[in-house]
Amino acid sequence: MKITTYHGSDTAITPRIGTCLTDDYDAAVNYATEKTDGTTITEIVLDTDEIVSQEIDYDYDAGEPIIPPGCTADYAAFVDYDMWGWKHDAIMLLTDLAVAACTVVGTTEVDV
Repeated sequence: MKITTYHGSDTAITPRIGTCLTDDYDAAVNYATEKTDGTTITEIVLDTDEIVSQEIDYDYDAGEPIIPPGCTADYAAFVDYDMWGWKHDAIMLLTDLAVAACTVVGTTEVDV
């Protein structure tokens, strides 16, 4: 299955281990505007046919996903909240295989 995801920041990104993505475009815009006046949304298609996921918990006080010891998944799936309380599904790339399963489709500049 191919999943369209987004990453919001001040510049376009190249997926790498540790990159977080969401299928919620509005959440990506919120993340991008947290620290900057302009935003870049990178659209990334993740092909999940050959990679393994694991549902994980999220430490909302620390602001990071909890990757369990011995996790062998290629990407972790979790529920996140942005700084304004917007709830959305998110994933974190955990392996080179997951990174290789990403295709950057393009970027969108959004003025806020």
